[in-house]
Amino acid sequence: FDMDVLLRAAQQRMSSLMSKKLLATLDLADRLGYLALQPAFDHGLIDRRTTVVTYFQKTVNVRLTPYAPVALIGIPFSAVDCPRDLLAIPHEVGHFVFREGRIRNGRFAESRFSTALYSRFAFQPAWFNDWLEEIFADVYGCLVAGPAIALSFMELVTDDPVDDFVEQDHEHPAAAVRPQSYFSTLRRMGKYDIALQKLEEQWQALFEERGAPAELYLPDEKEPLPIDEIVADMDGKVVEMLLQGQFLGGLLPEQDGAAHSLWSKELQADEPLEALYTSYKAFIETVTPQSTPIPGLRRRPNAQMQLVMPGREANGSSDDGTVQHLGATGLLIDAIKASATAAAERNDPVYAVPPDIWSVILDAGGWAVEGPGGGNLHS
Repeated sequence: FDMDVLLRAAQQRMSSLMSKKLLATLDLADRLGYLALQPAFDHGLIDRRTTVVTYFQKTVNVRLTPYAPVALIGIPFSAVDCPRDLLAIPHEVGHFVFREGRIRNGRFAESRFSTALYSRFAFQPAWFNDWLEEIFADVYGCLVAGPAIALSFMELVTDDPVDDFVEQDHEHPAAAVRPQSYFSTLRRMGKYDIALQKLEEQWQALFEERGAPAELYLPDEKEPLPIDEIVADMDGKVVEMLLQGQFLGGLLPEQDGAAHSLWSKELQADEPLEALYTSYKAFIETVTPQSTPIPGLRRRPNAQMQLVMPGREANGSSDDGTVQHLGATGLLIDAIKASATAAAERNDPVYAVPPDIWSVILDAGGWAVEGPGGGNLHS
C-alpha cells in the first residue's frame, strides 16, 4: 500500500510535471518535517535517525514505514498558496514519535511510548485511550511550533458545521475540547503568557458562538460527561503525564533551552493573534537547503541501507545514520520472518501466517494496512 504513495511522491518531484511553486512547497515541507523531528532525535526519544518525504494529497496525515527510516507525510495542495497549512506537520510528526518513541528508564524502560501510555491509562474512562495518540501529537506539535499551531487548530475545529462541534469519532478529541491540550501545553511551556491569554479569550468567544455546550456524549459512556470535567482530566492527567521527563518533558523550554528554535514567538501586548502567523512566516523563510539539509537513503552492500547527509559518502561512519537491513522493521514481523526462514533452511514445515493475522500485527505496530485513503493513517 505504501508503493502508491512512494510513486506519487516521486512523480510529484518531476520538474516536467510540476511547477516550480509546487516543487518549492514540497522541498520546504520536507525540511520542516525533518526539523520537527530534530527534538526527538536530540533528546533520544527515538532510536534511529529518520528522513521525511512529503507528497500532495487532499488531507494532512503521516504514514509509518517501520521497514525503512522514512516518515511519509501527506500535505494539502492548499499549502502552495497558504504556507500556514504546513503548521500541521509537527502534529503529524508527533504521531511518528508516539509510535517510535521509547521509554529510557524506570518500570517501562525500552517500551515504546504507545505501549507504556496505553498501559498507564488502562483503568481510566475509555476516552483517555481513544484520544491519547491525538493528544500526544497535539502536545508534541505545540512543543515544536509554539502558539501558532494552537491558533491553526482552533481555526480548523471551528471551520466545520456547528453540529460537529460536540461529535467525536473514537480517535480525535471532540472539537469542543480539542484546543485545551494546546492551552495546557503552552501554560507549562511558560513563555507564551500573552499569546495564551489571547488564544483562550478567542476560544471562549468561539465556544459561546457554538452554544457553549456543557456536556459531551461519548460513545463508551452511559451518561454524558461534563465538559469541565473532561478538560480538567485532559490537563491534569493526560497532558501532565505526557510532559513528564520520560516522555516529552525534555522538550519543554526550561529543559531544552535554546537548542531548538520554536516556529512562532510570543506576542507583544498590542499585537493581534494573526501576528503569530507573521512570526511563523519569518521562521520558514530561514528554512533553506543550506540551513536545513536533510538526509537521503542509500543502498549499502549485504542488503543494507543507511541515511546519509548531503555531501557525505555512505562509508558507515558514526556521523551518518544507523545502518539498517532491508526489510527489517523492529516489529514482531522480523521474528516471524526469521523463524520461517530458519525452518525452510532445515526443511521443516513452514506455517504461513494468514493475511488477516498479518493485518492485525501490522496495525498494532502503526503500519498502514490499507491504501492512501485509510488504514493506519494518522491525521
